[in-house]
Order: sequence, then C-alpha cells, then structure tokens
Amino acid sequence: MSDVSVASVIETVLPDDGKRESLWVWLLISAMLLLGALGIWLRQEVVPERTHVSLNPVQSQQLMALSIAREEILFLAEKPWPAPESLEQLGLDLFASSASQDWHQPGDDCYQWISRQHDGDFLLRISDGVIFYHPGEAGLLSSCTPDEHWTLMEN
Repeated sequence: MSDVSVASVIETVLPDDGKRESLWVWLLISAMLLLGALGIWLRQEVVPERTHVSLNPVQSQQLMALSIAREEILFLAEKPWPAPESLEQLGLDLFASSASQDWHQPGDDCYQWISRQHDGDFLLRISDGVIFYHPGEAGLLSSCTPDEHWTLMEN
C-alpha cells in the first residue's frame, strides 16, 4: 500500500443554510411581480369621458315620469306599441295633450317628448328601457336611434 497522507486532502464543505435558495426565491417573486405590474400597465384602457347633465327640477320630474310610463306601457299595451293618443286613452296622463309638450313617435318602439318651451327633449325606447336627453330644441326624430347630440340618461 501506498502511503497517502490524510492530512494533505482538505475539502471545503459549504454550510447548507438555504442562503442560495432564498436568493432564487426572492428573485423569482420579484420577477413575477414586475411582470404582473407590466401586464396591468399595458392592458389599461382609457376611461371614456362621462358627460354630466344637470337637469332642473321639472326635467328631473319628466325623466322620472318617463321611466314610470315605460313600465305602465309594458303592463297595459302590447306590440306594436300604440300611438301617444292611444296611450292617453289607456289612462297614461303623461301622454295627454298639454301646452308644455308634444309627443312624436319616430318608430314603433319609441316616443319623443318635445318641450314647447325648448327646455330639452326626451326619447323613451320601450324595448330596452333607455331614455335619452337632448338639451334645447332637437327637432323631430326619424328613428329610435338618436345622434351623438343626445345623452343617455342612466336610471
């Protein structure tokens, strides 16, 4: 046998204290957080500007009356929806002739409230319950889809 000195071979063993694993875990967590933040930042959508319409008390009352009238029309009548004069005969006082407003039915599914004082007009669509508002004089509509000058009123 050969004489090999045991003292001449020294091997250094690093302690298994988890320092390297902790470093890799923190790097992985940081990378995931950065990628998530980048994804959120890239997928942001521009929020459309909402227009605020301030109605006077009379117009607010008209808006409320129109939303109630829609429910009454659905309860009292059937398609095809009757003309405004027929709704008055069914007992809907809102559709009665008066000195302050006129009614126009631009389509089978909607009614236009026309203010004679040019305070603003409303458009009520029966099928989807949508009410639009136009400040000032709007003129008679030819369809139930108003142009961009009308504002959708959210109930």
